[in-house]
Amino acid sequence: MNGRIIALGFFDGVHRGHRALLRETVRLGEREDCRPAALTFAGNVAGKSNLLLNSLEDRRMLMQRLCGVEEMLVLTFDEALMRMEPKDFVEMLVQRFGAVHLVAGYDFTYGYRGAGNAETLKTQCAELRIGCTILPAVEAGGEAISSRMIRGLVTGGEMEEAVSLLGHPHVLTAPVEHGYRLGHTMGYPTANQVFPGEVAVPAKGVYAARVILPDGRAYFGAANIGTRPTVSDGNAVTLETHILDFSEDLYGKTIRTELFARLRPEMRFESKEALFCRIGQDGENVRAWFAENRSILLKAEPELVRYAEETLLPLYDGFDKGHDGAHVREVTENAMELAAEYDLDPSMVYCMAVYHDLGMTQGRKTHHLTSAKLLREDEMLKKWFSAKQREIMAQAVEDHRASGETPPRSLYGRLLCDADRCLEPETVVRRTLDFGAANYPGLTEEEQFARLKAHLAEKYSEDGYLTLQLGAKKTVSQLAALRDCIRDEARLKALFEDWLKQNGQIG
Repeated sequence: MNGRIIALGFFDGVHRGHRALLRETVRLGEREDCRPAALTFAGNVAGKSNLLLNSLEDRRMLMQRLCGVEEMLVLTFDEALMRMEPKDFVEMLVQRFGAVHLVAGYDFTYGYRGAGNAETLKTQCAELRIGCTILPAVEAGGEAISSRMIRGLVTGGEMEEAVSLLGHPHVLTAPVEHGYRLGHTMGYPTANQVFPGEVAVPAKGVYAARVILPDGRAYFGAANIGTRPTVSDGNAVTLETHILDFSEDLYGKTIRTELFARLRPEMRFESKEALFCRIGQDGENVRAWFAENRSILLKAEPELVRYAEETLLPLYDGFDKGHDGAHVREVTENAMELAAEYDLDPSMVYCMAVYHDLGMTQGRKTHHLTSAKLLREDEMLKKWFSAKQREIMAQAVEDHRASGETPPRSLYGRLLCDADRCLEPETVVRRTLDFGAANYPGLTEEEQFARLKAHLAEKYSEDGYLTLQLGAKKTVSQLAALRDCIRDEARLKALFEDWLKQNGQIG
């Protein structure tokens, strides 16, 4: 690669404005065959709050996960850096990091007493014959989004508004520590985490949360931020999460807790029994909040969705009934729903689902390979995804066939496999019969029914070749129901006769 294209900023929170900057850096890096990187700072930076939205490692994780920036360069804000002249700062970026292009926001300042700004940066880059891109503000409600603004919302308990400006949930990644263990004795075990000293603590109270485990599984939880006044006289503030439908031992493991909304303030209860009764109610309130706000977990980039709706999905209208527009929409819906249970990018999940059968234009046998090729060659996708993200999606599309001999190469591929199964019994029977009628029109009714039974047994029975990759609750339940249907010949016969009537073959 030919040097680095470097995004400049502090990037606290990695909010929507930061993401525009970082994505432009990734785009330029791919275009110029340069390594995209983000330069940030450690230590007390002049003009910045001493308390931050995220730890340095969470900053790194968010940049990589949300924007595809794999490299974060860190400068310690010491006396030498503080007194560095603007010109020397830019020259240092070229000499030390191999910068060939710098990307900054309209309000970026640098150098001693902030003497450098966006205009001086452009001038100095021109003098050094390196590129420079200055991006405008990303606004919400007529005001530029800023880390300071979001920090005030987080510490004030207005978490939903903060999440809207961030473009992602507020996060804390930290090891699970031992607490009082009272929850275990009352049937509500909790995961206890401590905020790093440099991180601003959100307003005390109970939050609707999602917990990401080390293996990528995700669970909803009721997260309490506070001093636990009912059971403790101390002042130490912790994040204590009752993870719903989960009972494994997490002590010593590092988990990520995502905070979405503050449901109530911290309270002192008259007794431990009253406290644990309320913990149960908090859990139900969390379930209700996520049920009502499900789309927040399943939301792909609006521009990507618009592009798919206008350009890609109409191509499915010419395919057979098993791979038409109704099928791809069903697979997309399944994929997005399953993604809520795992640590996956919803835009990537949406995109690979849209593409998974697009290669049917070149025939069924190798459609998975053609679909992946089309995804790799789509220049529009560079607007939303890095080269690494596009390759992960392409591999998932290649790996999605149920008859594939090798397991999928990523969690995305495993999810797409399960999303494509569409295991609801009536749907499976209808698709099998539609395929039989289209490809074996000479068979009698009895022969079509025999073919249906043979195919269902070969693919979906306990001895069939189809396997579930994730073991998600929905797909496991659907497969069990389908196998019950396969064993019930009377029900199969009824579904077959319904299909005959719908297709005008019997009165």
